[in-house]
Amino acid sequence: MKLYLAIPNFGPGSTVEAMLEIAREAESLGLDGIGTTDHLLVPAGQPHRYERVYDPLTVLGWLAGQTERLQLITSVIVVLMRNPVAVAKEAVTIDQLSGGRLILGLGAGWHEQEFANVHADFSRRGKRLDDVLRLYRHLFSGSREPFESEFYGYEDGVFEPLPVRGDLPILVGGNSDAAVRRAARYADVYESTAIGVEEWSGRTELLRSEAGGRTVESGARIGLAGEPAEMISELQRWREAGAEHVMFSFGFTEGFLGKLRLFGREVLPNLA
Repeated sequence: MKLYLAIPNFGPGSTVEAMLEIAREAESLGLDGIGTTDHLLVPAGQPHRYERVYDPLTVLGWLAGQTERLQLITSVIVVLMRNPVAVAKEAVTIDQLSGGRLILGLGAGWHEQEFANVHADFSRRGKRLDDVLRLYRHLFSGSREPFESEFYGYEDGVFEPLPVRGDLPILVGGNSDAAVRRAARYADVYESTAIGVEEWSGRTELLRSEAGGRTVESGARIGLAGEPAEMISELQRWREAGAEHVMFSFGFTEGFLGKLRLFGREVLPNLA
């Protein structure tokens, strides 16, 4: 089971210095990757933790030059609040700069007022995201053919450079049936958010049944708290359930680095 760390690029007290120190510590501990969170313009207090957010791709682009091995993961970008071609260009650029370490995590979003604040369509976001995923597969393939879908299309366009590995791994996040089916059709990785092992297992069963033989990694994003023994027990539960990765967080910046170092001393060496 791969272990990814959701770094605090958001929330009260988040700083450039803390993100850098946490990313370097994650790499020194041998963790498999780091992830960033996304919001653009939430209303005041809705929720407070997302009022202060560093852009997820920009942070990963910067940390690509500060690390050597870590996978760089957006967990997840609400791409429908942005121009999807611009996001694709940013993502592939980071993939090139990092030597092929980016996993592009995408989600449909959930905050209707935030969509309104940036003049984005909330009501049809599921269908739009399906079209974005089809567009990305077309762009990342290097095809010079036109692309046409309900929401996006062009007759003549060249997209370069291409991803380092020949295609850019795409993660789809979310807990709904629609998110799971979307991951089964289009993604390389599925990630649930803040649900327990039992519910995740049901999501994974649906993923496998909908994938039609496609290989889609199934993982989870969780908060990790408590004493080291509790963390060990929690991670072992996910491993035994068959999770192929866990993206875990220790909350906001304050105290984060200390918890990460404790994790490195007392949890990692004791994971079976």
